[in-house]
Amino acid sequence: MPAQKQEKPARLLACVPGGHTSAPQLTPEDVAMLLRSQDKPMLLDVRERDEFADGKIAGSFNIPIGTILAGVLDRQLPREKLIITICEHGVRANRAASELSSRGFVVAVLAGGMEAWRRHARDKRHG
Repeated sequence: MPAQKQEKPARLLACVPGGHTSAPQLTPEDVAMLLRSQDKPMLLDVRERDEFADGKIAGSFNIPIGTILAGVLDRQLPREKLIITICEHGVRANRAASELSSRGFVVAVLAGGMEAWRRHARDKRHG
């Protein structure tokens, strides 16, 4: 059976580097769809390590917001693929996305953060 072509959310058309003041906001449904695509994004969780240890999205990487702002790990981040920033509610993720965009990375934000992701997962299980 031929592989189905996955559509990307229209909001991703705006995910271009160069200092956007606000990164595109992706719903949990958008992110789940992207994770099923061939060109999987990098999930970058910018919460503190203890928060990350308490619960994370499978396959995500943890680099706390302070480290992102300091720019010390930029060489370890991919420039050729979409980076989706994640935190608990969205504030730190938006700040990280803005900073990374200004440095030339292609970024978007999980709107509503882990709180929205957990709600989405619950709804899928009970829906």
